[in-house]
Order: sequence, then C-alpha cells, then structure tokens
Amino acid sequence: MKYAPCLAFFIALGIVGCGDSANGHNPDGRAGANAEPATLFSESLHDLPMPGPGRAWVEFQGEAHEVELSPFCTAITEPSPDHPWEPQMFTASSNYVPFGGEMATLNVQRLIHPDESWGVAGHEQEIVGLTMQDGFYNYSMYRLTPGDPAMISRPLHAPARTAGTDDSVPGIRVHADGRQATFVGVLGQGSMIEELDDPAFEEIRIAIHCGPG
Repeated sequence: MKYAPCLAFFIALGIVGCGDSANGHNPDGRAGANAEPATLFSESLHDLPMPGPGRAWVEFQGEAHEVELSPFCTAITEPSPDHPWEPQMFTASSNYVPFGGEMATLNVQRLIHPDESWGVAGHEQEIVGLTMQDGFYNYSMYRLTPGDPAMISRPLHAPARTAGTDDSVPGIRVHADGRQATFVGVLGQGSMIEELDDPAFEEIRIAIHCGPG
C-alpha cells in the first residue's frame, strides 16, 4: 500500500500514453532503436528557492506558498523483486490551503521505464497536477520510445502536441540524490463535470525537497 497515493496518477499516465500514441510515435516502430534512453534525473535544477526537507515551495496565480509534503515523497530507482516491471519513479504530493481558504492538492510525478518492456505504457512520462476549488490544472508529457518526440498535453485529457521550443523536456528536473526536484511550466485548466469554453493556462513554479527517508 506504500504507493497508493500515486496510483491514480500512474493509471492516468498509462491512459495518456495509449490514447494519444499515434500523435508522436513513428509508425514503423523503430524510432527508438538508436536513441539513448532518458534517465530519471537531470544535471541541474531550475533556479528556485529550495525549502527545507519535507517541504515544497509553490508559486501559482500570483501566490507563493511553502507547504508540507506527503511522507511518500521519494525516488524509486530499483524495482522490487516482486514487481520487476515497476518503473523508476519520482513522486511528491501535498495538500495545502492557499490564500483563498480552499484546500488545494498538488501532485508531481516523473516515470522512466528503463528497458523495452515499457510497451504501450511509454518510456518517459510526467504529470504535474494542481486540484483547486475551480477545477484542476495539469500538464502531462510522454515519450513512447527514446527516439520519439516528447508529447505534451495541457490539461491531461487535451489532445497531445509535440513539445515546442518553449517547452522544457524534461519538465520535471530531479536531483541525483532523489530528494529534490523542480518544475517551471504551464498548466491547463480542466473540469470533470463539463467542457470549459475558455480554459485558463497558468504558469506554475515548484521546488520540492523530500524529507529524510
């Protein structure tokens, strides 16, 4: 049950990778044959204020908050013997109250399937999501094989498009220690109830520092 807080995001990532695969995958299936696989980690983080262990710094819609993280904030780099198909994964989440007084839920997840067993799940996948009173805001990125273009959706259920020059890939930068990560990017607004006529697109800046193991 340790990974239960991440389960919904993991399922959603698989759905995105399957449903939009035709948008970015080379139909001959050889796009990733000679490409270097992605890694879970990045050489550097974004230049953001890094809070102390067990905390995250979040700037969204003109508000900046330092918030407490869920204890499940962690990087998993080796699959368990009982689950050899598990990906490498960094995941973090937080429930906090913005200045408006309503609860917000932040989720950040980056996954790498390090070998060809990834199948339709995709080789490289990311989600950043913020659920608020007026709906949810999120971003997703996936790459089916190492040689495929990165495909980005804002919000999660929107049609995927090839990453452009203004999109950072990877969007989520994870430190080699597995305990710090940052994200600077744009989230798209969505709704579980209705299709929005004029969805908002909002920049978010996040710095995460997982607590001691």
